[in-house]
Amino acid sequence: MFFYNESMKKGYCKFKEYREDKDLLQKNVAEYLNLPTTTYATYEQGKAEADYETLIKLSKLYKITINQLLGDNTEIMISISKDQYEKLIEATQLLEETVRLLKIETKKDPENKP
Repeated sequence: MFFYNESMKKGYCKFKEYREDKDLLQKNVAEYLNLPTTTYATYEQGKAEADYETLIKLSKLYKITINQLLGDNTEIMISISKDQYEKLIEATQLLEETVRLLKIETKKDPENKP
């Protein structure tokens, strides 16, 4: 599942910028995407969210990454199961504990070389 962050909802995506850089009209891009022009216009205005397939098509059209298309500050979130989330939390805790232990070890013997 794909979500936009708040900057996307505020219209900070780069759809319009990249379209204009290629001297294309909304109508041209909508036709390429096989969408009504009004639907594409809502994406540019930040009133609607393009699905992942549309983002892929746009990134191919403009020869850029999806991140570039959405803007530098865009965060991408994915949907994960509760089990996957719990495993991620467990792995993060283990990593944090390892870092903590390494810091203690380094303080005990600063000359300890790997």
